[in-house]
Amino acid sequence: MEIKKRIRSISAIAMLLVLAVPSLCLADGLSIDTGQTKAVIVMEAGSAQVIFSKNADEKLNCGGLVRLPALLYAAECMDNGKISGDTQITVSPEAAKVGGATAFLKAGESLKAEDAMRAAVMITAGDATTALAEACSGGHEAAVREINARLIELGITQEISSIDGKGTDFSAEDMAKLGAALAASKTYREYSGLYLDELIHENGSRTELVNQNRLIKSLDGCFSGSTGSSAEAGYCGVFMVKRNGAVFIAAVIGAKDSKTRFAVASKAVDTASAAVRVKTPVKKGDIVVENAPVLGGIAKTVSLAAAEDVTLLVWDNEEPNVLINANEEYQAPIRAGDKAGAIEYSFEKSGMIIKTDLVFTIDVPLAGWGDFIGLCIDKWVHR
Repeated sequence: MEIKKRIRSISAIAMLLVLAVPSLCLADGLSIDTGQTKAVIVMEAGSAQVIFSKNADEKLNCGGLVRLPALLYAAECMDNGKISGDTQITVSPEAAKVGGATAFLKAGESLKAEDAMRAAVMITAGDATTALAEACSGGHEAAVREINARLIELGITQEISSIDGKGTDFSAEDMAKLGAALAASKTYREYSGLYLDELIHENGSRTELVNQNRLIKSLDGCFSGSTGSSAEAGYCGVFMVKRNGAVFIAAVIGAKDSKTRFAVASKAVDTASAAVRVKTPVKKGDIVVENAPVLGGIAKTVSLAAAEDVTLLVWDNEEPNVLINANEEYQAPIRAGDKAGAIEYSFEKSGMIIKTDLVFTIDVPLAGWGDFIGLCIDKWVHR
């Protein structure tokens, strides 16, 4: 199919009906044996396009994965320098009391943030995760507020009432969104790839840390992941896998046992990644519109570039329609990096729409009288 291109003014964008379909399954005919599981999803991380889903929107008990919002918050705080690996944190009584998977931290114990992070990531330790989140925010209630704000940014409607997320149900789709955000965290990736380590406590005692994500060793391309389980939730996991230049996120909720959890996740990733073709038609900084006219500026034209990479999953070799929304001309002053339009890719069969902003590549200040006089002299000299 030949790619169709159309250009419209930015003022017309508001008239376009852009479908928000983050949970759409592109591969409607894809068949995956999900065994005895409550919910399964496979999503491409960069575009949030869903390739396969089973019961992915139902809110369910996710066992220890309920701590992932707090873990994401702490990892991103370390990513952006709010705390460093050498930051000394003190375990609060509330953190020490968190049940489930634990690093056996004691109230009042002091340890480095990097040591707490290893335990939080490798074994989903609730005490370490809570202590980290409290250190990042300055207190329990402040951490809960900031974590909930991050959930809203991710398009997750659930709220937690405590850092450890106790009593909160999430869907497989929610878990996939958290997984995609975690996969983008340098801190999380650094520790989730470790398989065996230990935590040395302040008093000299040791806690063995064994990563429960067996897929790191057995599934081609698996570089990160978290697991959790409980009697009510069953066996759950979120796994990040690099394939064909893309990152696939698989979330499994409520498997009957650990073996089923890993087998279903592996099969889902293998089948889903083989069923689609990954394309990156535009990368961040690529020029999409060249030499758009500028009125009243020192420069006469400005180019527009993609603000972010665009990752597309092509199903049944369907080529996308391409729509470039840009003005016919722009008014100075212009600042590099400001939004100037958008480029949109749409698929007729699935209805999926992926788009990214277009931004100005250079500053274009307003032209003053001196600039106009200079321009007139230049034209007169060179006529």
